[in-house]
Amino acid sequence: MERMKVSLRCEVDANPPSEPVWVKDDGPLSVQQDKLGYLNFTSIGHEHAGWYRCTTNHEFGTFASFGYFLNVRTLDLPVSTASGSNIPAGLGQSVNLKCISDGRPEVTAVNKSLMAIAGRSALLAGQLCSTQKPLRVLWIVRRFVLRPGDIQHPYIAYNLTETEIPNCYMSGLELRRVEVEDSGEVLLIVKNVNGIADAHFLLNITQASSFSSSSSASSSLDFSMYYLVAFISTFCLSWLQHSLILEFR
Repeated sequence: MERMKVSLRCEVDANPPSEPVWVKDDGPLSVQQDKLGYLNFTSIGHEHAGWYRCTTNHEFGTFASFGYFLNVRTLDLPVSTASGSNIPAGLGQSVNLKCISDGRPEVTAVNKSLMAIAGRSALLAGQLCSTQKPLRVLWIVRRFVLRPGDIQHPYIAYNLTETEIPNCYMSGLELRRVEVEDSGEVLLIVKNVNGIADAHFLLNITQASSFSSSSSASSSLDFSMYYLVAFISTFCLSWLQHSLILEFR
């Protein structure tokens, strides 16, 4: 939440020792790192949002951690009205209202909750609207981070497509073969010059039902048993008739 105090620590366990260094993917750090490897945000804001990595330049090479995404949410403030903001209007009279936006992108999950079957494909779709061109669009699923156009089997992040709504686009993530481990939250993050917004998807995975195959096998077994019983009955009847004929002779 914006205006909060946040601390990120970069700790390097190496022999010989090596200095920790924080890096930000889209530019220089906006706060100074201290000697212990801490980034201390006294009042965090949207300008601090982004991907951070803990790195070190060791004598055996340069090493880095996984990326950590710092998402800053807007602090909900009470709404106040300015003096003289009341607009008198008579019945049937038209009124012009002006809506002011902060310019951050708007992201909507089209299929927010999706039920998928393990072993089959699934498609997540999100709509993003931004008056400013999006600087970054990211899909986060399990431990993978995909940009539009990326393919990391079995995940495909499709390129953005324009919609009929001005400044709005569709973004899609396809899971070519769903696994039980995919169950859970999937995140779509969009960033422009004015801030960051995200949409959450809930993916529920179920196993394919074996009812149809079991029913088919059961029906086949029942038919075979019926056929076997009918054969035995016919054989016994023929044997009995043959025995009676021999006795009468």
